[in-house]
Amino acid sequence: MLPVWAGLIAAATMGVAAATATTATATQDTFLVLGVQALGLQAHSGDRFATLRCDPPSGTHPHPESACRVLREAGGDSTKVVGQPGTLCPSVDDPVTAIASGDYQGRRVMFRHTYLNRCDLARHTGPIFEL
Repeated sequence: MLPVWAGLIAAATMGVAAATATTATATQDTFLVLGVQALGLQAHSGDRFATLRCDPPSGTHPHPESACRVLREAGGDSTKVVGQPGTLCPSVDDPVTAIASGDYQGRRVMFRHTYLNRCDLARHTGPIFEL
């Protein structure tokens, strides 16, 4: 069974992709649905979701300018984001899963990775998943 948050992200991105397919391809638009799901001790805090558009930075993301800048520096590849490498994080096992789905400059994006805790998430992804 697909978790509720995964279904919501999939539905949101498919609806947006269908509605803007010709526009996104023509203008190399960026539109991402981002999510962070708490799996461990803070699971009660709920899942967080945001939309992110770049060129110009907008959406429901609280820091669209910095998130778009970091994505641009990584060429839209979340696995190549530099993040905050000098950050020291506690070894507390409180996993969170980060999800990104949508289009980055006309290219399809699907990203899902589970991190040890929110600090580890921030260390690896910078402002992208600061929701």
